[in-house]
Amino acid sequence: MAQKVKHAQTSKTTQQPDDAAVEQSIALPTASEEDIETAYELIHISSDIVAGLSKYQQEILSFYSQRMLADLELQQKLMSCSSILEIWDLQRSFFENASKQYSDEMQKLANLGQHIVPTELTGMHGQIN
Repeated sequence: MAQKVKHAQTSKTTQQPDDAAVEQSIALPTASEEDIETAYELIHISSDIVAGLSKYQQEILSFYSQRMLADLELQQKLMSCSSILEIWDLQRSFFENASKQYSDEMQKLANLGQHIVPTELTGMHGQIN
């Protein structure tokens, strides 16, 4: 179903639209109520996805900030060590802790990632043209 839109030509003498000018018609597609509802759903879902991605990025930045502070602390502690055994224990402890923190963070990110794309989007497959 197409809707006709009329465009008036401008008069050459006044450069204003002339009501009696020749009309041109352009066929514009019209949207059904279902199409409009689908568009509104997509807008809502898109905002949810953006919010989810923002939360995901904030988590990553927070984690990297914590890790950088831990790296700086390690270097400060290493400078005060008086033996190779102290250095060994400090590094071992640091890497065990870092390994656990990275593992925990990957789990957090996986959980956040599951909620970025809403389940409603999968039900819309085939409605999007």
